[in-house]
Amino acid sequence: MEQILDEDTLIITLEQSKVTSGEINTRMEKAAEVSIDINKTRQSYATVATRGSILYFVIADMANINTMYQNSLQFVKVLFNKAIDATPKNDNLEIRLHDLIQTITKAIYSNISRGLFEADKLIFTYLISTSVNRHAGIIAPAGWNTLLRGAIPLTAQQKDKKPLNPLPNLMSENAYTILYSAYCQIPNLDGIIVDMKEREEDWSTWATSADPQDELLPEPW
Repeated sequence: MEQILDEDTLIITLEQSKVTSGEINTRMEKAAEVSIDINKTRQSYATVATRGSILYFVIADMANINTMYQNSLQFVKVLFNKAIDATPKNDNLEIRLHDLIQTITKAIYSNISRGLFEADKLIFTYLISTSVNRHAGIIAPAGWNTLLRGAIPLTAQQKDKKPLNPLPNLMSENAYTILYSAYCQIPNLDGIIVDMKEREEDWSTWATSADPQDELLPEPW
């Protein structure tokens, strides 16, 4: 009798184990589905996270200008989260991402700018703008390096092919060396030296204007 009861207990235990195992498998399948949804959602907001990281590293770099400009990651995260909460909800993902990026950028920029000297606000603005454009590929690495470091050493072949200064009355040899260095590295500048030579008057008009930095370069440049 005892053996029969033991067998019944075993059978009941096995049946319960099957039920429990089935429930666990169902939950694991649901958890896997939820994990996939979470990853998709996380990836869709990657551009927002990227903008946040760009802003943080610019803020961190400002400490190199003045030690008073030190801001912790925790502080920037608080500003970031507050900006997310302040952004209006929208079911359209593209609009939502655009609004988040705009709100986060403005909020963090405004808060950090309050702690900067007036003379350094322009530098802060410039670093944010160039960092965003560099990440987007609008500013090429070769162009950025030329801006920071000037002309790179030319190869023997590049030196042999270097044409004469197309605008000797307007451009110093040092400035022309930097231009030629950029020309050798940046494909988009292909033809600019020949164009300067052929359209000297157009380039002279631009170069001698009161504020050439605010004027458009001669077409198509």
